[in-house]
Amino acid sequence: MLTARQVTADEARAIGLVDRLADGDVVTDALALAGELVTSSLPAQLAVVRAVNAAFKLPPSEGHRYEALLEQGLFTGGEAAEGIRAFIAKRAPDFAREITPRPA
Repeated sequence: MLTARQVTADEARAIGLVDRLADGDVVTDALALAGELVTSSLPAQLAVVRAVNAAFKLPPSEGHRYEALLEQGLFTGGEAAEGIRAFIAKRAPDFAREITPRPA
């Protein structure tokens, strides 16, 4: 970014600027990615984003502590129980049914 040099999509992936490239129809690929994301725990995804964002602001020791707090918080929700039930039953978890509506 400091040199303003343009890179190809393949080079962007190789150097870590992007983690995947569309292979064919971008809408189809975007929907496939969305399909993957909706099978995962939303609170866990949000915790990952918060931990990554904090990593830019906190020293490593504080960042590790914050990440541990986020991780511990994930075990208090219904999704943790669903994940354990699914693991024991050897099935994919259904996190969508564990969503609790937020008060208005």
